[in-house]
Amino acid sequence: MLAPLEGAIVAAAALLALIALGLALARRGRPRWYPTALRILEAALLAQAAIAVAGLAQGHRPDELITFAAYGITSLVLVPVLLTLLSSPDEEYGGPVWPHVLVAIACTAVAVVVWRMGATWPGTGG
Repeated sequence: MLAPLEGAIVAAAALLALIALGLALARRGRPRWYPTALRILEAALLAQAAIAVAGLAQGHRPDELITFAAYGITSLVLVPVLLTLLSSPDEEYGGPVWPHVLVAIACTAVAVVVWRMGATWPGTGG
């Protein structure tokens, strides 16, 4: 695990969550850049997963391997599930608010899970 990558992912996910929350409160439509931003976030999560697997292959072990693996799998699954949910038009959600709420919740969960992953990895301390 790279602490700078972990910090960047947490910051980006938190920023996306705050923006989504602001857009929900303003009752704005979905911006066209949501899918691109979420795919970039997923690419960073995949890079982090590859680094973690390489670390495990080199003999580094997190404090709680099962917990670490569960966090890792969760972090990789959240964004694709969100993108699938966002493929539906706003009308299916009863207006523009709920897609933003979904983004805010998923991005907050990503930030927390990635931070917790770092807390279980030796030498990073979250």
